[in-house]
Amino acid sequence: TRAIAATGHTDENNDGVCDTCGAAITNNGGNTPDNTEDKNDGTVVVIIVAVAVGILAVGAAFYLLKKKKTVTEATDESDDKSDE
Repeated sequence: TRAIAATGHTDENNDGVCDTCGAAITNNGGNTPDNTEDKNDGTVVVIIVAVAVGILAVGAAFYLLKKKKTVTEATDESDDKSDE
């Protein structure tokens, strides 16, 4: 056996088939898949949902802390009035 240098696909007659090896040639030369569309596997959606949930969780935590502080202050004030 002897090695033959790779020359790439050739399609002299433009029939969509390589003249050397018979492989189907796509519009982009057949060297890479012709599916250049952006394939969204859902990662972006997962990231957006995770960020939104995180923001809501932080907001809820601040709200609950503020509410607890307000209730505590009101309780302290009523305790001060009952001492009088």
